[in-house]
Amino acid sequence: MTSRYMQFGIALTVCSCLFLPACQKENGGGGKGQAGTLNIYLSIATLPDNTCQQKDSAGNTGNIYVSGGQNVTYQGSGAVAVNQFKVVFPSAIPFSSAVIDSPNGAATSAGAANGTSGMTYSYSSLTINNRTCSNPGSLGLIMR
Repeated sequence: MTSRYMQFGIALTVCSCLFLPACQKENGGGGKGQAGTLNIYLSIATLPDNTCQQKDSAGNTGNIYVSGGQNVTYQGSGAVAVNQFKVVFPSAIPFSSAVIDSPNGAATSAGAANGTSGMTYSYSSLTINNRTCSNPGSLGLIMR
């Protein structure tokens, strides 16, 4: 009977060593108080459509969840190359600045998010490749 327990213990140890390292914490938009960087990818449709989209690393779109204290980086993505973008928040902002501006389209850090938990911070305007997006109010951040 003891050898049966030992075999089970060895099998459990081997499985733990093989499978637990594969479990990784999500980077961005995850659990409360998460300190990793949240990458937000901005894109715009092809002309003449000026609809814009944003998504995070996990593929979530629309309003993206962000934890307090989490660093947020905006960058271009999509079928249309992003040469410029400018994200503008209204008076209620989750960052130290209401404007995140990248005149050359490079990834730009907005800093650490610091907003009211449960509040949605929609963009008042969003410009990508010097084209004004038609739907900025449907995009933004939700504080966890």
